[in-house]
Amino acid sequence: MMIFRIIAFIVIAFAAVAVLLSIVTAVAPSFMGQAGCQLSQSILGMVPIPAQSKPSLPASCLLDQGLQRVKLDVATNKELAEKVAQYIGQCWGSADMGRGARSFLCFELYSDKSTNEQAIADAMSQFNICSRIGDNKIDTTGEPADCGSANSVFIGSGELTGTILIKYEAGEQRIAVS
Repeated sequence: MMIFRIIAFIVIAFAAVAVLLSIVTAVAPSFMGQAGCQLSQSILGMVPIPAQSKPSLPASCLLDQGLQRVKLDVATNKELAEKVAQYIGQCWGSADMGRGARSFLCFELYSDKSTNEQAIADAMSQFNICSRIGDNKIDTTGEPADCGSANSVFIGSGELTGTILIKYEAGEQRIAVS
């Protein structure tokens, strides 16, 4: 019975800290600073809820790495997947291989072609990017992909076309592509 009380106390304490953090960031986002961003990331990383349900970090925690806007002149959808895979690898490198402490936008790509996560995972495998950052599950279908041992690339939509954003999400230690 004592263990149950201790566990309940810890869960309530985490919830109280999360609520307090939410209130502080809503009232005065610039109040947080670097320490507040790291605290938020730590707390969000420890909360045992699915990644899709976790709140994103406040805008003040985003690190401006000098967003690069790139118009991709590619002839085929496969070439677009290859380019996106290479930019994912570059973004992961800029994020210190997932150890970066702050979230940031890496690239804003433009193309009139379209691609999907399976094609990108195949291109990542072709260029040996999977040894640095894995994408072993297709997020929209849940099907396995042959690219590394982790799912560190999140692509929430089925088809990517037009404007493609590549962002490092520090709280999740992953690359998000939308």
